[in-house]
Amino acid sequence: MRQPPALFAALQMPLRDALRGVASVADAAHGRLEPAAALLPEPVRQGFREGLDAARSAGRRLMAAPIDEEDVERAAAMLAGRARAPDAFANVVAYAWQHLRGEAPGPLVSETLIAGRFSVRRLRGATPEARAAQFATEFRVSSVIVRRPGLTAAEQAADQAALDHGFTAIAVWLLAARGATMAEEETLLTLSSALVHAARTDMPADYEDEAAFARHLRILADHL
Repeated sequence: MRQPPALFAALQMPLRDALRGVASVADAAHGRLEPAAALLPEPVRQGFREGLDAARSAGRRLMAAPIDEEDVERAAAMLAGRARAPDAFANVVAYAWQHLRGEAPGPLVSETLIAGRFSVRRLRGATPEARAAQFATEFRVSSVIVRRPGLTAAEQAADQAALDHGFTAIAVWLLAARGATMAEEETLLTLSSALVHAARTDMPADYEDEAAFARHLRILADHL
C-alpha cells in the first residue's frame, strides 16, 4: 500500500484529535441546547439539529486511526518492553478507548500527546505487568486526557470512573495473549472490559501501590 506523504502522515494524529473535539463539543451542545432549540421555528430547528448531528457523525467516523492486528502486536510489544513504537501505541490506545466508550460521552484521549510522551520517555518496570500498571496509573490522571469543561462534581466523578475502568481494561488486553485477527482482538478488548468490571471489588484501593496493581493486572490477563 502506498504510504501518505510525510507531512500528511505527521498531521493525521492532530487532525484526529481535533475531530474528537468536534464530536465532543457537538455532543455537549446537543444536550445543553436542545431545550433552547425547541423554541426555534421548525425550519431553523431542523437545520440546527442536522448541523450538530453532522458534526457528531463526522467526528466519530474519522477520529480513530485504522489499525490491524499487527499494530496491536507492536503496542503489546512496547508495553512488554520488547519494542519502541510510540505512534502505533498511541493509535492502538486511542482506538481501544473509542471502542470501549462507543457512543457514550466522556473525556477525550489525545493520540498526539500519547505518542509524544512515549517518544521521550519509556515505561519503567522489570515485568510487562509492572509497565502496564505504570501505564494505567499514570494515564488515568495525565495530560493525555482532555477533560470536558463545565462538568458537575457528579459528572467529573463519572468521567474519572470511566478512565479508571478504560485504562485498566486496555492494560489487561495488551498483556493478554494476542488474537489472530482484528475481530478477535476487538472481542478480547470487550471481554477485558467485562472482566475488569466483574473483578472491580478485587481492585487494589490505592493506585499508587503499583506492585499490587501489577499483580491484579497479571491475574486478569491470565484469565482473559
